[in-house]
Amino acid sequence: APMMSSESLAFYVAAEDGMIYYVDDKLSLKEVLNTECLIKQIFIYKEKSTIVIVTTNMFLMQYRYAPDGTLTEIITVKLSGKSSITSATWTGPGLLATVAGENIVRMWDLEKDNNFSLAGSADQINCLSYSGKKCILAGGLAIGKIVMWQHKPDLYNAENWTQLPTVDLCDSFIQIQWNESLPLLAANNISDVIILNEQPIATTIDNRNAVVQVSPYHVQLESFNPIHVMSVRTDIHVRGVSRSEDNIVMWNNKKVVVYEINTQKNFARLSGSFDLQSPLIAMYRQTLFTAETDRISARNFQGTVKQVIQIPEHEGIPVGIDICEHYMVMCTDNGFVKGWDVSRRECRQCISTKNVTESLED
Repeated sequence: APMMSSESLAFYVAAEDGMIYYVDDKLSLKEVLNTECLIKQIFIYKEKSTIVIVTTNMFLMQYRYAPDGTLTEIITVKLSGKSSITSATWTGPGLLATVAGENIVRMWDLEKDNNFSLAGSADQINCLSYSGKKCILAGGLAIGKIVMWQHKPDLYNAENWTQLPTVDLCDSFIQIQWNESLPLLAANNISDVIILNEQPIATTIDNRNAVVQVSPYHVQLESFNPIHVMSVRTDIHVRGVSRSEDNIVMWNNKKVVVYEINTQKNFARLSGSFDLQSPLIAMYRQTLFTAETDRISARNFQGTVKQVIQIPEHEGIPVGIDICEHYMVMCTDNGFVKGWDVSRRECRQCISTKNVTESLED
């Protein structure tokens, strides 16, 4: 268990045989409790000077600790669950989450005695990890998915938790762990450790259509008039999307894939793909405009370059590109904005280069 206070270096150690040991500031070891159970995890509840013990056979024990490490029993309760406890974690002040061979997370409020469950998975949850910085509880499923719930800051009651989209991966996870410094989640499936990086959901919208990413490899398309919804799955981890009337392009800074779509027939067919490191892509009819450090390239769906628009070095690197009707606009990290008419065979600049930083106050 963690240190008992920020001033003390003392801590508790749980052994496989159910023994609890206390290690003081001088690293002296003494036995303080025999639970006679296999211990899954132990926690320090500093606000209540309490050690919380979760056993594999579904018992939750609370003991008050003294300055010398001795323990006094407060309460021992039998937890609910299908089998033995597989994972437990703090999710807030006095709020403990556990999973035990079920498709729900059981939440135990040790202070208010107000217990509840988080549902939303059809499959068994193997392991848990909580990020206090993001207020997100993640659960690794037996079928290779990660389900997540997020609560409102400083509000931990059942009605304040909302389920987030499920992440589809592969294999069964035995351990997951948030990184509190970086937006990363690690998932261990015994043979591999997968690092998930948080990213904004890819979206695009105009007055006729919208595209929204619903999972790493899955986007949903919606037409407004008439209203129609369809899904497109791809084999790349989507980082960005753009759409024209009959096509959709997805990319991930390594590869670009283009699909021909027909929302009325719920039809999507691969039209082309090619390797390219480009963070920004826009599409007009049968042409892709890809931003690449010092240029914007006009390409066909197989990646062949049809035209190159050079960006002068002093204007900077493209950080935004968008198309409305037959006009394309681009902005750079140095604050320059310019636009082109893309309706012709060769793009023609129709908006003179502007440095917007000259019009902004410091």
